[in-house]
Amino acid sequence: MTDTHDSTPIVRTVVQNLPEGILVEDASRNILATNEQFVEMFDLEQSPSELVGMNCEGVAEAVGHLFIDTERFLSTINTALERREPTDRMEFKLTDGRVFERNYVPYMLPDGAANLWVYRDVTDDKKYEQFIRRQNERLEEFASVVSHDLRNPLNVVQGRLELAREQYGDDENLDKAADALDRTFELIDDLLMLAREGTAVKDPERIDISDIASECWETVETGDATLRVETGDIVHADKSQVKQLLENLIRNAVEHGGKDVTVTIGRLDGGFYVEDDGPGIPAENRERVFDVGYSTSREGTGFGLSIAQTVAHNHEWEITATEGQSGGARFEITGVTVLDSVE
Repeated sequence: MTDTHDSTPIVRTVVQNLPEGILVEDASRNILATNEQFVEMFDLEQSPSELVGMNCEGVAEAVGHLFIDTERFLSTINTALERREPTDRMEFKLTDGRVFERNYVPYMLPDGAANLWVYRDVTDDKKYEQFIRRQNERLEEFASVVSHDLRNPLNVVQGRLELAREQYGDDENLDKAADALDRTFELIDDLLMLAREGTAVKDPERIDISDIASECWETVETGDATLRVETGDIVHADKSQVKQLLENLIRNAVEHGGKDVTVTIGRLDGGFYVEDDGPGIPAENRERVFDVGYSTSREGTGFGLSIAQTVAHNHEWEITATEGQSGGARFEITGVTVLDSVE
């Protein structure tokens, strides 16, 4: 067998330059290499070089008190060593509030069997996840209040308007009140959508952009407009959210592009675009169009493009407004994971 010292200097050099806490041990559980990050994470008195040659079992027992469930921390080490099967992202909570994530990888060095332990402090990640979870819960509460507490009195108003029509017949003031009421319902629907889509992607799946574009075209009032789909790409995304994105971009094109507008959905490198041949968006307004409540149309609520941007950001995509080939509005969605590309 090759001399043990032949490979360990290389291992130690690699380990020292990794951002995670790293521990490498041989088949006898003697430490071959570790790094400063490991020492700091476990508040050890020894330096990485002083730990080399020490027995891992003793070190593990010495730091076990740092964990809320010491027995679990130690027993899962033994189980991993017995099975010699990789374990991924096993979480452990510490008594000081930190959370560590541990990966185990058994592998072979030129000198023989070895074990690699990788520790990562995910405390900030967990706090952020908890923050997002609470924000989503608040959004759901908001959506519930809007749906119930606002719709109920508006339904009463709608009923009264219908009674007034029966009693007084056609009346200009009643027509204006009905239009205002319809717009209020539209605003509520958009607020609900914005609240519910403002969440992380939950169930990504394979989506055919061509198929979903056709579905969206059927659900939006498009009048005499024409749809052209020039992509057959399969992407990885949340289907319900992508439908909301495309529906709002199609609706925006129809509302601002004219009755006989042509809407084109095509392929980009790492994404897709939605373009129309209408009057387009002035360069100075292309960033503002995504602002909540911004609209140049009297019929628009000003939420559609904001919802589209929220969906894009949920997927870690980028959406930008630019000029189409014929001068119309063009929205480019990039950073998309394309699974298959069909010509």
